[in-house]
Amino acid sequence: MKTLSKILAGTALITGLSGCYPLQHAIKLKKYEPLSKEQKDSLFKKLNSGLKEYLKNVYIINEKDLRRNSKAHTHNNKKRTICFSEYFKNDSECYFHEAAHVRHIALDKNKSDFSEKWKKIADFKYGRKNVKKVWYSWPFILWNIVWKDDKTDDPKNGMLSPCSSTSINEDAAEFVGCLSYNNNPGEIKKSYINVSNPLLKEDSLSIVAHSSLYPLYFADTTDKRYQQKLDLLKDYNFLTEQEHKTLSERLGSLNYLREKYLKKPKEE
Repeated sequence: MKTLSKILAGTALITGLSGCYPLQHAIKLKKYEPLSKEQKDSLFKKLNSGLKEYLKNVYIINEKDLRRNSKAHTHNNKKRTICFSEYFKNDSECYFHEAAHVRHIALDKNKSDFSEKWKKIADFKYGRKNVKKVWYSWPFILWNIVWKDDKTDDPKNGMLSPCSSTSINEDAAEFVGCLSYNNNPGEIKKSYINVSNPLLKEDSLSIVAHSSLYPLYFADTTDKRYQQKLDLLKDYNFLTEQEHKTLSERLGSLNYLREKYLKKPKEE
């Protein structure tokens, strides 16, 4: 396969973290063919032109060839290869997230100042030290991780999830992944109408669960970094004008539910 040598030579980003991906994985790709243009167009029809600009080879492969606990990953090579597991091939969040990695990698390769501007906005020291129970085995894969300091997965520090804190790549990709949300704030709010304590409602998701699924809606907008990051993503064509407008309007719109139901009462 012509693309194999490129894959072997490239480094991979596994859920956004830099590291040399096992040679065994690249060898296993020999039995797969990348998706055709028609297949890619069908799979990524929801992606905007900016997210598709640098997207080249895409593979749908068996989970055992992708490595344990991994939904997808992006290879840092000239072909900007993405591998999705068969199980998650219809997970639109993965599409947006990995496509964001591809664009981010390409911008860095092209000497863009996107990453430098992001770092200035973030004003945060990225790294594994920020999260708890991240690494299961080689390759390093993120799975159900929490913030190390408070053991939650709440949006905070201008970031949407604990995963965001591990690298600038993950931070940016988590924001772009919000384009896949399948419920708007109004639809989620209906779950809590006339419910005195939604955390006790057994037939609906709790505030905590909704916050994990839709962290953008539960972000604390007094932290201006959330909006500044959305603005930067628009400026560098990760988001269209309309996508930016929609996400900006929905940013933090449900945080009052956290304040109302989850905030611990002050001690007398």
